[in-house]
Amino acid sequence: MTMQSINYKDLDLKNMKLNETQGSNSKVYVDGDTCYKIFNPKAISGIYTLEKKIKAMEGLKINGIILPKDLVIKDNKMAGYSMDYVPNSTDLTDHFGSTQLVDVHDILVATAKASHILEEAHENGMLLCDVSFNNVLINRDTGDISICDIDNCQYQGYKSEYASILTSLYYKRMRCAAYIDENFDRQAMLLAFLATIYCKLISNMEDYDTLSDKIQTLSDLRFVVEEVLYDPRAQVPYLYEFINEDEHFIIDRNKQLPPERTRKSNYNPFI
Repeated sequence: MTMQSINYKDLDLKNMKLNETQGSNSKVYVDGDTCYKIFNPKAISGIYTLEKKIKAMEGLKINGIILPKDLVIKDNKMAGYSMDYVPNSTDLTDHFGSTQLVDVHDILVATAKASHILEEAHENGMLLCDVSFNNVLINRDTGDISICDIDNCQYQGYKSEYASILTSLYYKRMRCAAYIDENFDRQAMLLAFLATIYCKLISNMEDYDTLSDKIQTLSDLRFVVEEVLYDPRAQVPYLYEFINEDEHFIIDRNKQLPPERTRKSNYNPFI
């Protein structure tokens, strides 16, 4: 499908629903089955490069990736773009960070689906560069998974130096620069997966082993995690290769976190 240009002035944004999850660089407005991501011109840099990258994606289709559809133009410059709206969805960080008791089965199933999507993105020549469960959506009714916010991806030579919060913290602790490749994305998904289970960035095997003897998938991944904790170049698999989706184990967040965290009834690992 050919990418079209939409005149910013033709959008009735005031009468559209403002999406709940917002960043400082943009706002997302919902209009039926379409939403419009409008950038804050004072907050975003590299808008011309981003426009070229988005145009290079014309005709691209990756199952599970929410890609730009049409450009929104204001004063002859890209002001944003349209994309498909995924109804009744929330990101995995909120989904698994808003309840005290979580069945690890649900985290495993969602992560396996996300890792399949990541693999397909790589097969289509795209590095996501910002693999975070804040950018992975789950439909509350169907459990379908989508990956959104791909502005920082690398595609067809258009590069990005961006990294997720967890990956940035990891490389800061490792005291080295990140090398952006497919393994970087897989590494980031591993870190997001572990943070969702443990409610924090895992930095040592003692913390990891508080659950690894109770959850077979964690036991199977143990040697991978151990290598990653000590070697930033360690190779990480697509997680679906290790995940056992038949596992069930109830995680009690109140037993993982200090009282000052549990009193807030929010188990988001980034707080």
